[in-house]
Amino acid sequence: RWRGENRHIRHDGSTLHVESLVTVLRNEAGNAIGLLATIRDITDRKQVEHHLRASELRYRRLADNMPQLVWTANATGIVDYYNIHIHDFDPAVWQGATGFDWESLIHTEDLVLTLTTWQQAVNQRQPYSCEHRLHMADGSWRWHLSRALLVQDPVQGFKWYGTATDIHERKLVEEALRENEAQLQTILQNVPVSVYLLTTDQHYLYVNRHYEDLAGIPNAEIQGKSIYDMFDPATATTLVANDHRALAAKVPLVLEEFAPQHGEILTYASIKTPLLNADGEPYALLGISPDKTEGKVIEEALRA
Repeated sequence: RWRGENRHIRHDGSTLHVESLVTVLRNEAGNAIGLLATIRDITDRKQVEHHLRASELRYRRLADNMPQLVWTANATGIVDYYNIHIHDFDPAVWQGATGFDWESLIHTEDLVLTLTTWQQAVNQRQPYSCEHRLHMADGSWRWHLSRALLVQDPVQGFKWYGTATDIHERKLVEEALRENEAQLQTILQNVPVSVYLLTTDQHYLYVNRHYEDLAGIPNAEIQGKSIYDMFDPATATTLVANDHRALAAKVPLVLEEFAPQHGEILTYASIKTPLLNADGEPYALLGISPDKTEGKVIEEALRA
């Protein structure tokens, strides 16, 4: 038996693709007595194959020109393709005919999370997303955001299409912001003045340690309370009026304020700073209130 494909040109110039099958005919004694040939028109199939190859070529060219690492995997999660950017990564990922050892690219501290997240996505057929450090060809480790979706391909069935986007600079900025925030918290918690953050309707979002000490209440219990919960009605009304002045002005105001603490009336030189959103509208009020009681007493004594 012989099978083969041939291409013929019709009289009108069009192409005809045929598949030929030739079988030897034998008699009862097993001797060859002839040939049986069948010819089948496979032009439509060849045209589909041609379009698929052209489509795959366009896809690969598009993928290679994207700034991210692009990859695909079968429905069970086995990676079967990377775009050209795979060469930016540790060459240990290559396993030749056996596929890709992508796990070797993952930082050991991120490997368990990555494997767990990927396997859960594969099992549940849900979108995949994971941040992890990947080993680069130059030996460095860089943070990437890997994402993938499971898509039903008309030819190959279900298939994962994914990308790995370099987010290393973003992660460095986030880490710097966390460090700055920690430093700022250390400063705020140790300055000898009251620092507090209020909503625009005068409910507490944050107070520092100095404020806690004066109030005799921890920050966790103060959060969510209103100024009226913390002070007597007359004092609270005056403080709220000052807050409203600052919020309406949309600029910092320095105001002299009085508040009872531990049985005496303290004097504060409060700086009220509205925090504005992108539209220029206040969304919170930052207060810094240094105690000027001692200075006020000295001033009065000098005037006397």
